Order: sequence, then C-alpha cells, then structure tokens
Amino acid sequence: MGTDEAVLRWINGHHHPVLDAVLVPVSLLGEFGALWILVCLVMVVAGPPETRRYALLVGATMLVTDRLVLGWLGERYFVQRPYLALPDVRQIGFRWETSSFPSGHASCVWIAAILFGARYRRWLPWLVMFALLTCYSRPYVGMHYPSHVLAGALIGIASGLAGLGGWTWWLRRAVAMKR
Repeated sequence: MGTDEAVLRWINGHHHPVLDAVLVPVSLLGEFGALWILVCLVMVVAGPPETRRYALLVGATMLVTDRLVLGWLGERYFVQRPYLALPDVRQIGFRWETSSFPSGHASCVWIAAILFGARYRRWLPWLVMFALLTCYSRPYVGMHYPSHVLAGALIGIASGLAGLGGWTWWLRRAVAMKR
C-alpha cells in the first residue's frame, strides 16, 4: 500500500457523526458546480455591471478549466475512484464513475477562493476554510485519493491566478482606452 492509499484509508476510515454532518454537505455543495453556478447567477442577475462581468469571469474560468484541463487530464490519466477500486472504502453521495484524477471539486473551490477572495477580501478566510474542508471531504466520502485532490487544488489555484491576471489586464486595458 502506497502513501496515497494509506492517507485515503486513514481519512476515509475516521468517520464520526459530527464530521458527517459537516463534510458530507460541504462535498455535496460542489456537485455539478451547483454552488458556484448559483453564486454567479445571483451576481449576474442582481449585481451592477462590473459585478456581472466578474461573475462571468469566475464562471468562464471554471468552465474552461473543467472542460479543457480537467477533462483532458481525466481522460488521459484515468484512475478508478477509490470506492470502486478498494471495496472497503466508504462512499457517500453521488456515485461517479469518471476518473478520480484530478478532483474537479478541489479545482473549482480554489478558483472560487482565489477570484472571489481577491474581489471580496473579507470573504477570503471563509473561502479558504471552505476550500480546505472541501478538499478534505473528497477522500472522506471515498471519491478521490488525496494526491488527486492536491492536483485539482493546484490546477484551481493556477487557473484562479490566471483568471485574476486576465481580469487585471482587461481592467488596465479598459482604463488605458478611456484616456
């Protein structure tokens, strides 16, 4: 048994009703990108023009990362999910059979933490805490190996920073064009 599997088994094997009450809903909030789609939709519908544009940036960054990067990596380096590969791993939630590598939940939550945290600084500690809980929840519910969560998180951080860089470039360009 390798380190990745040992860490997975430790996380997945230490269930408690209090942890279930916190980690299962946190994990489920990321299914289908539902939480982030809802947040972006509210921003687009209820926000002023710059907030709408920012919501579109967040949504586009997540979509491009999910479809182009995560999708490609998942097909190229397919790894069976832990609950399918290891019969004693406890699985909670939706039963996906797509690749465990890399974690889309981890990627999206870190994109959100980077982009929303940059715009709404007071939210940053809460977004980081939510991202960490989400990342811990994925092996806890049997859906990902820890290294696959780490890979998704790193991809999400890189994508979030790239999106932030694109936003900054666009703002500078818009200001320059007004002069």
